[in-house]
Formats: sequence, structure tokens, C-alpha cells
Amino acid sequence: MIDFVVKLHLLFEGRSLEVIRFDCAHGGPHKDILRPDGSKHDVKKYNYLDNRQGLKLAIQDLKEHWIVTTQLFDHGWYTD
Repeated sequence: MIDFVVKLHLLFEGRSLEVIRFDCAHGGPHKDILRPDGSKHDVKKYNYLDNRQGLKLAIQDLKEHWIVTTQLFDHGWYTD
């Protein structure tokens, strides 16, 4: 596997916003947590994983945490 991208988009105030993005750009698998304006709130690096493992983690993480992530985003958690 060369590259991967897994994203969570939410419909927020009539706009589709990217909230979470897992990818392997810039040196290895990582998770970007984004603010409503598109800037990064946080980055979690998984450099100990190869791309195949990173993709598996991304899918599992979003399946398990999409509801909580949505609630945190709706309540302004990612705006500071």
C-alpha cells in the first residue's frame, strides 16, 4: 500500500466540514483533528505503524468514535 486517506465529514450549519482526517503524508500515519475553519486542532502521530496498519486503525477508530467526535464538534470542543 502506498497511500491512504480516511475522513469524517459532518454537515454543520448547512456546510460539509472535514472534522477528522487520517492519512500517511508527511512521514507516516497520523490523525488530524480539524476545527470548523479547517485549521488543525491537534495531530496524533502513529509513526510506529506501517500504512496498512494505519489504514486499519483509521477505519476502526472512526467506527468506534464517530458519535463522540460528532458530539464534541457540535459542542465547540475543537474551536479552541
